Amino acid sequence: INNKLITTAKTIKFLGLTFDQRLNWTEHINKVTENCKKKINLLRSLTGHQWGASKTTLLKIYRTLIRPRLEYGSELFFTATKKSLQKIETIQNTCLRIATGAMKGTSTDALLQECGELPIALRRKRSTLRYIGKIKTSNINPAKEILEDTWENHYGKFKSGTEPIYLQTSNFLSTISSVSPATINNVPPW
Repeated sequence: INNKLITTAKTIKFLGLTFDQRLNWTEHINKVTENCKKKINLLRSLTGHQWGASKTTLLKIYRTLIRPRLEYGSELFFTATKKSLQKIETIQNTCLRIATGAMKGTSTDALLQECGELPIALRRKRSTLRYIGKIKTSNINPAKEILEDTWENHYGKFKSGTEPIYLQTSNFLSTISSVSPATINNVPPW
């Protein structure tokens, strides 16, 4: 893992993520989509009516090479612009169309159903909720303070979709409030 912190006037690159000043993730998502377009060309080169790879093989290639790049750091994308997030969904839909051999006018829902895939937005929400669940059930997690109820959560003015993670996941947090934190013994078992 490259732990170098690379900074420019408007962005910070850290652990493969590009943070910009407004945290709208535009530059990071643009880099990801450009990188994935090269991988899409690989998928296209493996398709063919008479000789090409099967749908399951193409889906495995998508799930191995492209989807992890689309989802890396997706827990942080709750402040991303809708236009940027749409680019990620477009990449997924393009890959699924190539894998199934579907035409451009094919419904996205039909493609997702045919391939057994969740929409990227739901996958992003699921990974965020998993992360929140891990934080909530740990006593020593340093990110635990993002789940604390503060006055800013109630009186702050937030644009739709840019609310703090506490507000976005408050329904989920109320359902797991009865879950007790995991007790991890500080003494090693040996």
